[in-house]
Amino acid sequence: MAMTDTIPGNAGTTAASTRTVDIEFLYIDLDTCRRCGGTDKSLDEAIALARPTLAAAGIGLTLTKTLIETSAQAAEYQLMSSPTIRIGGVDIAGELVESNCGDCGALSACGDSTDCRVWQYRGAEYSAAPTGLVVEAVMAAAVGVTPEAEPYPGLPENLERFFDGSTSAVNDESDCGCGPDCS
Repeated sequence: MAMTDTIPGNAGTTAASTRTVDIEFLYIDLDTCRRCGGTDKSLDEAIALARPTLAAAGIGLTLTKTLIETSAQAAEYQLMSSPTIRIGGVDIAGELVESNCGDCGALSACGDSTDCRVWQYRGAEYSAAPTGLVVEAVMAAAVGVTPEAEPYPGLPENLERFFDGSTSAVNDESDCGCGPDCS
């Protein structure tokens, strides 16, 4: 399920937006997963901080939040890890780093074999995207500085296991689909 909000870049002015920063938030759960929920909160805070500056420059924002519910949908959206924030189609996290996520393990029959994103920013690791990281990425995109998108290598095994385990948990099947690491 995708929800898109257009956030005007010219609020309070008569000038039209000359360009738009497109932000995409992909996640597998906002109710249980603290990493997804915390990243959602940081994203909202970052937009609230960046919006006045972008508005003054006539730059608009679009924000699309998408709940990823199946492995097919994860592949369609080229999801590498959850949660993910992309600006202009490029993941703002840079290098992919993950660690065990007990919250998402509770959502899947795979239990402890579920890994989610860890955010690296200014020499530290965070379980949710730091607001500063998001603000910096939004502002860089606003002035046209964006890295090249990496080619999508296919759905990662970690996400396949998660979604296979989620389906099995719902269907109450004896084979969880998590593979040899199933707990």
